[in-house]
Amino acid sequence: MEHLPITLEQREFARYVVRDLEQINIAALALFDRLSTFLGNQRAKEVWGVSIESKGDGPLLEFDTPFGPTRLVLVPFTNERGVQARYILEKRATDAFGNTFWRDVWSMRIDKNGNVFQGNDTSTSFPAQLHFMAQDEHVGSIALSILYASGAEVR
Repeated sequence: MEHLPITLEQREFARYVVRDLEQINIAALALFDRLSTFLGNQRAKEVWGVSIESKGDGPLLEFDTPFGPTRLVLVPFTNERGVQARYILEKRATDAFGNTFWRDVWSMRIDKNGNVFQGNDTSTSFPAQLHFMAQDEHVGSIALSILYASGAEVR
C-alpha cells in the first residue's frame, strides 16, 4: 500500500472531527428511530417477515429476516468529502468450519449535514431526520433494500 502525504485540505477535515462525528451520530440516531418505527410494526413482520431488535438506544440495529439475521453497524471514516460514516449492513454467515461471522452485504453513507446516501451513490440523498408527518417513503426504500441485500446471492 502506497502512503502518500496528507494534504492540507485532508488535514482540515480532521480539525473538527469531534463536532462532525456528533452531527453524524445525531443523524444516525434519527435514521435509527425512523427504521425502528417503520420496521417495528406488525405489518413488516407479516408481509416482509422482518422483525427488529434495538441494541440500546442506537445506532446498532439487528434484524431477523427470512434470509437470516442481519445488523446495521455505524462506522466513521474520512475521505475527499470529509468526515462521514457508513451504516454497514452485515449478514450472519457460517464458514466451512462451522464458525459464524458477519459479512458486509450493503451500506448507506451519512455525511455531517445529515444526508443519507444509499450504497455508493454520491448524488441522490435524503435527510436523516423526517421533517414532517407523512408516509416515510425514504425509509420504506431503505427497509426494502435491507431485505433484498439480506437475501442477495453472494458470489
